[in-house]
Amino acid sequence: MKKTSEIQALLSQSDIFQGLSQTAIEDLSTYMIPAYFKEGALILQKGTIGDWMFLIQSGRVKVHNEIHTVAVLEKGEIIGELSLLKPETRNMSVTALENTITYRIAHNDFFAFAEKNPKALSGIISVLVDRLRTQTAATLRHFEQREQELTKLVEERTTDLQNKNLELERTQKFKEQFLANMSHEIRTPMNAILGMTNLVLETPLSEKQKNYLSGIQKASDNLLHIINDILDFSKVEAGKMELEKIDFSIRDVIEQVVTTLRYRAEEKGIEILSSVSADVPDVLIGDPVRLYQVLINLSGNAVKFTKKGSVQIDVVKESATGKSSRIKFSIIDTGIGIPPDKIDSVFESFSQAHSSDTRKYGGTGLGLSISKQLVELMEGEISIESKINSGTTFSFTLALPLGSKEKLRQKKTSGKVDGSILNGLKILLVEDNADNRIVARDTLESKAEVMIEDALNGQEAIDKLKQNYFDVVLMDVQMPVMDGYEATRYIREHFPPPANSIPIIALTASVTKNELDRCREAGMDDYVPKPFKMSQLFTAIAKSTGRTLKFLDIDKPVKKEITAASSNVTDLGYLEEFCEGNKEKMQKYINIFLKRAPLLTDMLTTALAENNFEEIATQVHAFKPTLMMMGMSEVKELAVEIETHCREDDGKKEVIQDTTELIRLIGVAANELKNMVN
Repeated sequence: MKKTSEIQALLSQSDIFQGLSQTAIEDLSTYMIPAYFKEGALILQKGTIGDWMFLIQSGRVKVHNEIHTVAVLEKGEIIGELSLLKPETRNMSVTALENTITYRIAHNDFFAFAEKNPKALSGIISVLVDRLRTQTAATLRHFEQREQELTKLVEERTTDLQNKNLELERTQKFKEQFLANMSHEIRTPMNAILGMTNLVLETPLSEKQKNYLSGIQKASDNLLHIINDILDFSKVEAGKMELEKIDFSIRDVIEQVVTTLRYRAEEKGIEILSSVSADVPDVLIGDPVRLYQVLINLSGNAVKFTKKGSVQIDVVKESATGKSSRIKFSIIDTGIGIPPDKIDSVFESFSQAHSSDTRKYGGTGLGLSISKQLVELMEGEISIESKINSGTTFSFTLALPLGSKEKLRQKKTSGKVDGSILNGLKILLVEDNADNRIVARDTLESKAEVMIEDALNGQEAIDKLKQNYFDVVLMDVQMPVMDGYEATRYIREHFPPPANSIPIIALTASVTKNELDRCREAGMDDYVPKPFKMSQLFTAIAKSTGRTLKFLDIDKPVKKEITAASSNVTDLGYLEEFCEGNKEKMQKYINIFLKRAPLLTDMLTTALAENNFEEIATQVHAFKPTLMMMGMSEVKELAVEIETHCREDDGKKEVIQDTTELIRLIGVAANELKNMVN
């Protein structure tokens, strides 16, 4: 009886049933069924067909969707009242917030009640229609509010994303500008230092003067190494490094690596060994220069950190298909090892296993990082295993297509550029740096009969071009008053034909891709990086002015004749004549050679590892007088060939082989001279 009175009281208080007579209320209560829900229980589920109305007797429930709570209902409030009229799909779920007691009536039972109480039905329908209108309006307001909130949120997040993208773009531009500025600010004075040093080294000098100048040259080259390392790393990181796909011999590459590092290994009293499995194909397709760079970095690193024992380079074929082979390279050393907590960071940029390694062993900490990125660029994988005081093994795998032996045999040859091809040209040299003007002028005038006029900035260049005829313009890019870009654009846009098409060659110390793109966009025909090599400058001018390149005939050295089994590499006849038979002077010059030879081979080895052909050419060029002093005429010709190949775009493959041979011959010469003086 108590429950019946409670139900009737709840029904009477509800706005839906307030218009019913007491008799109707009593009749309706007989259809109500009790339903109990524990805290957290799902009373109604969104998406299901509802045909029950619930009247809350005690407890609280929430009406909600997947994200938001729309309402909280308590005692006396109704859930699903529209189900009284028609079963419908629920657009919200209802969950008990605490233990809840309800009374419910089904759609069919309600219509059974309505048949007996027709007057009551019209009143209930009127209330429900009003409620539906109210709920619809509230729902619309809710959705409008949510739409505004979401629109605002999207706008905020879009703005935030745009700001982050702008910040990333600014950071990238700052990084690129920093690299370009750093390259320019360092390379510009170094162009003068190296250019003048090279010019002076070709003049008659005392031995002391040569030593001082060589010291300047080496210090400058070391600084260039650091710049090139950073630029090379930046190029790989930015995804702008391009790989060659040419036929090459893995065995040749391994032999070059071993030969290059042998002298350094022998100095430390360790062995450097190699093993190439017999089933590894003779010729594959890939980038031998980049592969050599990875191997020389990893192997050179192993030699650096190994005090005793050996460094072993193993090459095996892991698997093969009809047209390619998967090759595994392993560099195994018995060195100091890497602490377990440092292994994960050895491939990070500017990182070394120990904080003291840079001071003790040298290096930028970029070698391993560049190696890892090059391996990944070649679609390979690299790994490391190490144990303290036992050694380290670096391994990487590459899938390489099979190559052609016939293509491998085809080699291009080139000689030294004949400067006379530029004879008769009138050149406008636009350069604000006095030292760089001297270098460019002396370089050109030493090999060609040309007329050169100077301009100190872009505005002066424009004025001179309006007054006089020139065949070509050598244009620095960063200058006061008006830079080279603006001057070039002005010439292209405002000069009448044919003056507006005069060849313009950029002389730029910034060699990043963005800077070179700016040169092209401004209308420059070509560029020469500073510090430049003679053949680079001559080739660019010849190409821009339509002159046919000519090469001086250089007898290629017959390397087979200079072997350990053949006659001596050195001939002291020239030295004896130079010293007029004075044995003390001869001894002095021999000692200088013996002192400089290991330093040279180390620098050449490092340059090969870093793929720095400019430094190889510079070092070889500077050492040529010393080779002649020791009567090493054939080796000197080999040095000339190396220098020539370093300066030509298609000569890089020959550089590795020839430089490796030069390192070996210098070692042979050192041993010969040691035996002579002893």
